[in-house]
Amino acid sequence: GNISMSHTYNFLPMGKKDGISFYGVANGRKTGVFHTWKECEAQVSKFPCARFKGFKTEKEAADYVEELKPRYAASSSSGSSEAESSSGNASKRRSKQDSKEKDDEETPTKKRKLSDSADETPKPEVNEEGFMVDSLGYVIVFTDGACSHNGRNGSKAGIGVWFGDQHDLNVSEPVEGRQTNNTAEIQAAEKAVLQAKKAGISKLNVQTDSKFVINCITDWMKKWKKNGWKLKTGQEVINRADLEKLDEATTGMDMKWTYVAGHKGNAGNEAADRLAVQGASKSKCP
Repeated sequence: GNISMSHTYNFLPMGKKDGISFYGVANGRKTGVFHTWKECEAQVSKFPCARFKGFKTEKEAADYVEELKPRYAASSSSGSSEAESSSGNASKRRSKQDSKEKDDEETPTKKRKLSDSADETPKPEVNEEGFMVDSLGYVIVFTDGACSHNGRNGSKAGIGVWFGDQHDLNVSEPVEGRQTNNTAEIQAAEKAVLQAKKAGISKLNVQTDSKFVINCITDWMKKWKKNGWKLKTGQEVINRADLEKLDEATTGMDMKWTYVAGHKGNAGNEAADRLAVQGASKSKCP
């Protein structure tokens, strides 16, 4: 079916501030009730189709595990889709208690200067190796992430990487780990960089409709590395593992990050979107 793309900036982890003291893990390395986010994270980080949630009381957490655990025991390695954080957070329809929580992680006050492809009307040239290149010789690649039911039960996420029509380096595959839109956007960017490296490309212009990814890589990550990957609230950055992999992938590369408006008729963005949607449909998460 159709997969709707939702770009909510949801990656605030659970914290005492929200009155959450217990974490129920229904699908992870170990299941059960944990008393700290760190213990919970150890069970669910990078675990395929992890399923967990934070609660104010131990009984609620235990009931949650009791109710959902049998579903995963039956299919052992494949569990539910999305790894929830906070109180089932990522849905665009926030509950009143969640409305206080900011979707956008660091709420950038200063306007970021991002190169916007809407202004770059000239068609990119194609070099002799068959790659699109911009006026400064950077190879252009479009990336996108797709997630159906982002932040809700049954979410399935995929990544799309598009170097050109029928290009050998194009990628369409499911997301590993947490099935959310932000995870998909980060993993798509990382895959694009790895594909470029494989082809011997050293100058890469990643064109994405995710301001979240661009803000992470060009601004927020510098602060997080210095402060031990903590948000201003003191909570941990929930996408840390994927962001560190993306950061590592870009080592030794001359990178340019370009924002393109999604679903505005940009051919490259739409091609990456199609690949991401196809990738999400391959997800093994039930």
